[in-house]
Amino acid sequence: MLSHAEVLVRMHSVGICGSDVHYWEHGKIGRFVLQKPMVMGHEASGIVVDTHPSVKKLQIGKQSSGKIQKS
Repeated sequence: MLSHAEVLVRMHSVGICGSDVHYWEHGKIGRFVLQKPMVMGHEASGIVVDTHPSVKKLQIGKQSSGKIQKS
């Protein structure tokens, strides 16, 4: 059951950026040191498979992309 404003997307591709690789290899970038687990591969695309009724701009079957947020 989706909560208000949530969308379920079947992932097709997830990319990793240079920052992700640096965190993976070194656990930090400059003075910023990871203090807790971090979700790598946060740039994703896929197909919308379900939406909460409150969602008006995305439709089931449409392509979508975005940044994955850990809640």
